Amino acid sequence: MKNFFLLSIVIFLILFCRNAILGQEISFTPEQNVLLFIENKGQWQDKIKFLAQKGNLNLIITNEGVIYDFFEFTGENKTRRQVIRMDLIGSNKNFHSYGKIEGESYHNFFKGNDESKWIKKCKSFEEVYLINVYNNIDLVLMTDSGNPRYDFIIKKGGDPNSIKIRYEGVPINYIKDNNLSLMTVFGEILNNKLRAFQIINNETKIIDCSFKWFDKDSGLIGFDLGSYDHNYDLIIDPIVFGGYFGGGSTDEIKHISTGKNGEFVVIGTTNSLNFITTPGVYDEVYNDDN
Repeated sequence: MKNFFLLSIVIFLILFCRNAILGQEISFTPEQNVLLFIENKGQWQDKIKFLAQKGNLNLIITNEGVIYDFFEFTGENKTRRQVIRMDLIGSNKNFHSYGKIEGESYHNFFKGNDESKWIKKCKSFEEVYLINVYNNIDLVLMTDSGNPRYDFIIKKGGDPNSIKIRYEGVPINYIKDNNLSLMTVFGEILNNKLRAFQIINNETKIIDCSFKWFDKDSGLIGFDLGSYDHNYDLIIDPIVFGGYFGGGSTDEIKHISTGKNGEFVVIGTTNSLNFITTPGVYDEVYNDDN
């Protein structure tokens, strides 16, 4: 009877924690539209500081930059994915990081039979601060309406021109109208709604800001800024968004943009019989090549 009871506990733990045991995929509590960044207490490689997962995205913060790991399960234990690295070129490698706005849950990682190697009570946070990634410049990662967002905070003495970003694993499609477009196998990923501002005497002052090329051949980009008061913090604030949707067969996004009310406008093709449509569309049924 005792052995049966112990076996039942083991089976329960395996079923409950199967994501952590079988490949270390993370399950989150249902905080809606929020990325929760889990601290690394030894369950992942040393270079990983925090990791968040939402939908088909793993967002990994390392000591070199940010990694966006987009994936799709295609059946038969197969996964289609694209990994994009946002490298901070010339950044300080030993910057300090910490989480802010702690989530209500914590996370356990039970791997193997050696209990001494189990990682328990890892905290999760809604925001992560990377302090002094460049001299007198911090980087904050968070969520805005369900989309990943990063803010550069240029403090007194910081030079915005020291921020140099290179995306690895994906080509830059275009830089236009304050949008930076990355074309992935899942469609277009945008860094958009770029703005810069300062808060001076409790008032928000908008600063002209746009993406710019430092070196187009090597894919090195940064920010072009208007004049601002160097005695106050300057926040550079883009939002990263993209989406995955589709059916059971091959779907391809050719272009994605946003309408005046913030809605997605998507152009592409589908071979899926079960592709989602809404009432009133031109054609609700897949017609092969017609």
